[in-house]
Amino acid sequence: MAAGAGGGERAGRRAGPGGSAARRGGGRGARTARRPPAPAAAPGGRGVGGGAAGSWGAAGSWGAAAGARARGTRARAGAGGGARSSAVGSVHPGMYGEWRVEEADLQEVALYRAGLAASASCAALGAGLFLFGGEAGSPARAALDPLLLGGAGGLGLALALVHMYLGDIKKVMQALWFTGLAGGVVVKLAEPGQSVVDTVAAQPLGVWAIGPLFAALTGLAFKEGACYGKAEAWALFVLTPVALLGHLTGLASSGTEGALLLATVACYSVFALRKFSQPQVDDLGDKSVFEFMQLSEAEQARRVAEIESQGSGGTGTE
Repeated sequence: MAAGAGGGERAGRRAGPGGSAARRGGGRGARTARRPPAPAAAPGGRGVGGGAAGSWGAAGSWGAAAGARARGTRARAGAGGGARSSAVGSVHPGMYGEWRVEEADLQEVALYRAGLAASASCAALGAGLFLFGGEAGSPARAALDPLLLGGAGGLGLALALVHMYLGDIKKVMQALWFTGLAGGVVVKLAEPGQSVVDTVAAQPLGVWAIGPLFAALTGLAFKEGACYGKAEAWALFVLTPVALLGHLTGLASSGTEGALLLATVACYSVFALRKFSQPQVDDLGDKSVFEFMQLSEAEQARRVAEIESQGSGGTGTE
């Protein structure tokens, strides 16, 4: 462990300011954690070297190799550090080697952000219609179901495209989304004469049916808040369950529920809108981690050995 820490520290010193920027950028970008897994963290939880001891031993050498590769990348690009480029073909240092921004990557990011924007827009329109669109059962409120479906669809698209190092957590969020969507269908079948939203508003126990859908949104808000430290993401993470639990338990008055609903959709709207102000490369994070995880165990072992060899040789260029 001490050797691993020392290797990482030496790598950080060699990488310089540009390496620091790469580490900050790579730890963000629609991810659940600031640091990708060490080389030992192969899919399925098994170490590349077949055991825990070998896995941790590789981590120290990996830190030195990553710093050397980062320095080599900056030397070739003539960059002195700073913001990472989102241009197609731009090369970035990663934990498992350099990776390149491709057109398909930017398309995924654009669709991810579009899904969030569509979901937030439907939520805002639905909240306004629910609060100011007349009584339950009125013709105008028939639009609540399509808006709920549109919001769920946009969120589902975002959950499908979000880049997360912890794939199991992503699957849990997607399972929650599907469960909440199925719960909404059950509620609609039980009360076909009014919208799902109006049914849940009149019968708080309906929160159990559609609640998982919002739990998935809460998880996404937590990921974005943890990666970027954005206040609106953290606010969404807190307000969403508070609003639902306040209605489920009856602890919130109707006025309080309305205020919570407006505050929640406002935070969601700001959160989705501000995604477009970020460099697209941020939402990619460190592609080398995902490329590494797609390799077979034998290929992962060879890749780690290559990084160790480059780190021990002290090479700064290729």
